[in-house]
Amino acid sequence: MFPFLTYPLALAGLISLPVLAGIYFLRNRFRRWPVSSLMLWSFATRAKEGGRRLARIQVPLIFLLELLVLVLLTIGAVDPRWPTSRSRRPLVVVLDDSVSMLAELPGGRPRDRAEEAVLDVVARTRPSSLRFVLAGRRIETLGHTGVEAGPVRATLKRWACSAPTAALHRAVGLAFELAGSAGLVLVLSDQPPAAETLSKGRIRWLAFGRPEPNVGIVNATRSRAADTERCLLEVAAFAPEPVRTVLHVETGGTNGPASRLLTLEPGAAQRVVFDLPPGAGTVRARLNADRLAVDDAIELVAEPPRNVRVQTQIGDPRLRELVDDALAASDMRSRVTLSPQLIITDRSAVTTSDPWTWVVHLLSGDACNAYVGPFVADWGHPLMKGVSLDGVVWGVPATNTLDGVPVVMAGSIPLLSDDEGLAQSHRVRLRISPAHSTLQKTPNWPVLFWNLMHWRAAEAPGMAEVNLRLGMDAVITARPGVHRLLTTEPGRARTERRVDGDRVVIPVRQTGVYKVEVDEQPYLFASNLLAPEESDLSGCRSGEWGGWVDQAAIKRDYASTAWVFALLTLAALTGHMALVARMAGRKTLVG
Repeated sequence: MFPFLTYPLALAGLISLPVLAGIYFLRNRFRRWPVSSLMLWSFATRAKEGGRRLARIQVPLIFLLELLVLVLLTIGAVDPRWPTSRSRRPLVVVLDDSVSMLAELPGGRPRDRAEEAVLDVVARTRPSSLRFVLAGRRIETLGHTGVEAGPVRATLKRWACSAPTAALHRAVGLAFELAGSAGLVLVLSDQPPAAETLSKGRIRWLAFGRPEPNVGIVNATRSRAADTERCLLEVAAFAPEPVRTVLHVETGGTNGPASRLLTLEPGAAQRVVFDLPPGAGTVRARLNADRLAVDDAIELVAEPPRNVRVQTQIGDPRLRELVDDALAASDMRSRVTLSPQLIITDRSAVTTSDPWTWVVHLLSGDACNAYVGPFVADWGHPLMKGVSLDGVVWGVPATNTLDGVPVVMAGSIPLLSDDEGLAQSHRVRLRISPAHSTLQKTPNWPVLFWNLMHWRAAEAPGMAEVNLRLGMDAVITARPGVHRLLTTEPGRARTERRVDGDRVVIPVRQTGVYKVEVDEQPYLFASNLLAPEESDLSGCRSGEWGGWVDQAAIKRDYASTAWVFALLTLAALTGHMALVARMAGRKTLVG
């Protein structure tokens, strides 16, 4: 490794070298004149003065010694320093794990160029220890690794660049904690740093991006209403000029892919909405290829039916009619009532053979009290989404006791409660007297039952959501007694996961269609990028910011060699003085 020059401005002292050479080269040339006496020519014994005519060097050894003295003085003033054992410091490398690092640029993908930069930096600095931090939506450490090229490349294989965003600021903060007070931080990205991120002498930021036009699919949804399915796709252009692209859509039916030409203004987005044929399978859409491939294609799997098997056991005909109307409005009631998932009853006691069965008790009666608020409610409860009780008259039976955790209260009087039982089943108790209430006459009544049906459907075995954005986790609910499930990721073999409890969270690291098998029941879900900030490459840059060398680090970690050049200068001066004295003695003898 080359020495560090503590004071590089001292190199200006090298200007004295051509000045010295000029003194020796620019001398007067004298001719020999025979004279009768030297009495009038005593000045000829003095040292010759400089002039404007070139002549050969007459004292080359003295000249070389004087040159050597000037060079040594200049180098000593620069104060060169050589690395010591303290100069090998811990290094923590922050890797931008966002998908924009996979953009196909003329100079190569930023991720590939960054990998070569890591290998070069590690080979030159030889840090005492090396760690990697992945900066994606989550911050992840890759642990310690060796500083040889083989272990470094093996660790970098886990750098997939599959995150929808990069939390670089938080990753840099973690890197400083891991590096300690004497460690160094290297950041590899395709974005320039924020000014506050750079810490003098401790962080070096390398970016390998480039602003390029790009078109991507930034939004995609697939929804079901009654017996109809509809898709919405949104395509955005991140380019300084208008662009044209072709959207190809395949619905999984017998017909081939449909194509549509899109013309997009700079920074504009266009939505494409279309209905799906009955029984459509996985929907695939793609754009013409451009710089970033991952946002040019999406896949949407079919939403599974969200019907709930409901059984009603309500003796009061008026109350039964109100409940049936609310259930019909939710459009989620299954026609099958065997093995019910939800029982709604006004009976005092109900026994269920399945621990997964939920029960809703409707408590009504003639003798009642009516309340007009203000009502105290747990607005974060699943039953209370979109419910507003302003102006509602709520009549309840005269008794003031209600088991379970209160969800809605009128003062200290519980009106609606929730009690969680085994296997995460719930018993919901609702006190209401239709003859003395206006609750059932407001939109709050169907909203309340819509929330109940969606809540029960979400807790049923299966996938909570099947079309995810990249970076989200897939959540699947399994029935009690299931201890393992099989997961098949896109392009990979099937793997087994253990089930602890009844809910499994599956991390989603890449786009594509996943398959999960639970108790021989297959489930499909898809992951797509859908991140406008990653599709926009206009903010990408290449460059280097910050650095690891400052005066304090040089003086602390590198040994000064100025004393060596001082000794050499003294030795050269001693030789110069001895040579001058010797030449002066010869001139005296000759005179």
